[in-house]
Amino acid sequence: VPPADYFKRPFQTVCERSHLTEYMVLNVEVYDDQSASATFRHHLPGRGKLAVGDVEVVRVSDLGVNDDRYIVRSHLAGVLRPGNHVLGYDLRAVNINGLDSSGVEDSMADIMLVKRAYKSKKSKRRAWELKRLDKTREAGEEEIDEDADYEAVKQDLEEDPELRRGVNLYRAEEQAVATADDDEEEDEDAPEVPLAELLEGLVLQDAAPAPMATG
Repeated sequence: VPPADYFKRPFQTVCERSHLTEYMVLNVEVYDDQSASATFRHHLPGRGKLAVGDVEVVRVSDLGVNDDRYIVRSHLAGVLRPGNHVLGYDLRAVNINGLDSSGVEDSMADIMLVKRAYKSKKSKRRAWELKRLDKTREAGEEEIDEDADYEAVKQDLEEDPELRRGVNLYRAEEQAVATADDDEEEDEDAPEVPLAELLEGLVLQDAAPAPMATG
């Protein structure tokens, strides 16, 4: 939803990032006829590759536990391959007490896939970083997992060039960049931020006090 439209007509969300379930893709069948798919502009990375099709998935948490498989009709069929991981909402497990449930109840899908998941890339492996001011928590303010949210923002920036247009990304210090000895496994096609988009480092600090006048 474009930000301008959301703030004109805000709505209460039923599912949040914390409700996402990780699935592994077993098989993908893209429909030959794409005429029934939506023609409006998607604000999604790689939207030019989106295609509707049937995606067979299994919950990652079920691997080695049971043989439950699910076939989901998804707009991500064009970007998924067997063995990929994908995040989605299990609508059967959504708690909608106190909310308008008509949209969920009218949905014919049990699972809604929303984005491909790449193998975790730790901040030490990135050649870039964000700069932000220190945040102070007010007394009585609910504590949240800021590290998880911060990592999610970085992943979104890596995957979406349009989102990066309004954000300054800075070259990371040398010790923060991946080394050849780092053998952490990654997806070979995981998105990367081009070095040409990075700015030189920036130091955020409080303004220096004005010099005192001498008589």
